[in-house]
Amino acid sequence: STPDLLCTVPWATWLPSPVDLEEIDGNYPQWDKPDGEFVVGHGYTVPENKGTHEINAIVSRCAQLDASIRYVPWTGVAKLQSMWLISQCDLYFSTLLYGPGVATLEALAMGIPVLAGCTRQELEAQKRAVGVQTVEGLPWIYVTRETAGEWVHELRNDPELRRAWGEKGRRYVEEFHSIPAVVARLKGIYEGMK
Repeated sequence: STPDLLCTVPWATWLPSPVDLEEIDGNYPQWDKPDGEFVVGHGYTVPENKGTHEINAIVSRCAQLDASIRYVPWTGVAKLQSMWLISQCDLYFSTLLYGPGVATLEALAMGIPVLAGCTRQELEAQKRAVGVQTVEGLPWIYVTRETAGEWVHELRNDPELRRAWGEKGRRYVEEFHSIPAVVARLKGIYEGMK
């Protein structure tokens, strides 16, 4: 479901996880958020799989420098509640460790910029799957422990940059993860097996 698996199984074919855009658009509509508070969200199940402790420290330091930044981590909630929490964010900090997952796709579908880190090998697999040469071509913002805080502040202070990354992420989900796109890709895989 995620291209990083191609690092382990390079002979496999990546089939993107489907995202029901009609469901997301119907239940989590876009709106203009007020400028006063900047919500950075982070959902996790196993903190060691996301780098949650480091994410907590990074965003807490950002909030100490800018009181308008509010960090909202969550765990142990139902999927629909997690999606609602994502929809309330101005920025979703997905992971520092293994690249984007399903919650990342949900945030991108909602037009919310996403910060995500991963290993260099996984990053190369992500770029190949999306068909881009640089990290700037990815639909999510590639971060490291050293750059994540800078990105939080830059996105906080630049609504146009947030909008541009949000639109880029939404277009990516439409192209790769919408149900019609996944069905067409799966059909091509089956037809290629004939």
